[in-house]
Amino acid sequence: MARPYLFSLLLLLTLVEVGMLSFWRNEPGPYLSPFVWFFAGIGSALAAIRLSYLSKQTAEPPEETADQKKWRKFGVVTIFLVGSMICAHLLQNIFTAVPIDAGISDVIPSMQVYVRRWLNGENVYAPIYYDGWKVVPTYMPFLWMPYSLAEIFSFDYRWMAFGVFLLGLAFYYRNLVNTPAAASNWLVKALTPFLLLGILLADKHADIFGMSVELLPVGFYLILGKSLFHRQWWVVLVGILLSLLSRWAFTFWLPVYLIAFLIEKGWIPTLKLGTGLVVGVFFLFILPFLIPNWQTLSDEMKVYPRTAKGRWQTESWQQPGEKPFHLKQGLSFALFFYDYADGDAFSRLATNRRVHKWICISTGLLLLIGYFLVRHAGGDISYYFLAALKLYLVVFYGFFYVPFLYLYHLPLFMSVPLIMRYRRT
Repeated sequence: MARPYLFSLLLLLTLVEVGMLSFWRNEPGPYLSPFVWFFAGIGSALAAIRLSYLSKQTAEPPEETADQKKWRKFGVVTIFLVGSMICAHLLQNIFTAVPIDAGISDVIPSMQVYVRRWLNGENVYAPIYYDGWKVVPTYMPFLWMPYSLAEIFSFDYRWMAFGVFLLGLAFYYRNLVNTPAAASNWLVKALTPFLLLGILLADKHADIFGMSVELLPVGFYLILGKSLFHRQWWVVLVGILLSLLSRWAFTFWLPVYLIAFLIEKGWIPTLKLGTGLVVGVFFLFILPFLIPNWQTLSDEMKVYPRTAKGRWQTESWQQPGEKPFHLKQGLSFALFFYDYADGDAFSRLATNRRVHKWICISTGLLLLIGYFLVRHAGGDISYYFLAALKLYLVVFYGFFYVPFLYLYHLPLFMSVPLIMRYRRT
């Protein structure tokens, strides 16, 4: 299949993905919908992997006239600014309609507790008690630390998440500004991120953006995508640490990437990167939070399986006998484990967790094989690992056992780097 058709397939399947998270969510039913979402995500990743196999890293950008260059720069900057303002307006409407209230969702209220405890020198990871339930603090540091700015300067935490998302996008738009491209090429790239976000924000389920702040880890993963195989090892380090200490979903993708980094960059940069990762995780998480509260965190983490089990039970506001609300939203195969695995709810959840772990490990091994094939063909290694990250996240969340809707924004927006970094040669 020729490159333009593969790129068109990537765009089409990404639109199917966003549809399954918005206007078409669960329309095929709770049993068919996970297959539609999953294979759209896998298909878009495979199309990009094929593009990486065909694309040579030495490809030269097309020549353009002075007028074309001027209009491209003007158009890219305008789309970024206008798209940001439109999405900000939609978000403002959502924030007004959905106040930060633990009775609606305890995600943001819990982060407020994290931040206030940290700023006051208190134990961040002590249990959080609400009226009738307890929250076990398990968020990684970069999932709540950035909101310190919002707390200090007294603005809505949700704007901080949007700001980090725009920061992640800005790196890609900067490339569009500086890289010659045909009008059809840069227009599609510049419009796609805001089209995806706009569809989600205009949907009837958009209140999820008022109850969660998933755009923050999405922004960090966009930065990760831009940092892959950067010539400066510390840039790579920043991208990994931001992602690892926020949403650690890429656990089994990361070792594959580090092996490839060693092969591509050599021992010295890899040693620097590895040392930086160990030092970063130690000083940003282990030393300040884990060591002082080792027993507390150890005890509280034992509660997490029971918390997950709670999502595998019919909610109090549902009709008796209904399927658990979060399992029937058409985004994860967890519902199949709930219906067809053996044992009680806890045993079925345990089965789902085991399958989830092993299928993620198997996916990582397949991606390692794919790396050697792409490398042997002289393909674009950096683009391959972007596609591999997309594929891995689709698998991770496709079999995830606590499928909250907002988590699925991350694999969707991993199509953005694939679209923005595509080079038509």
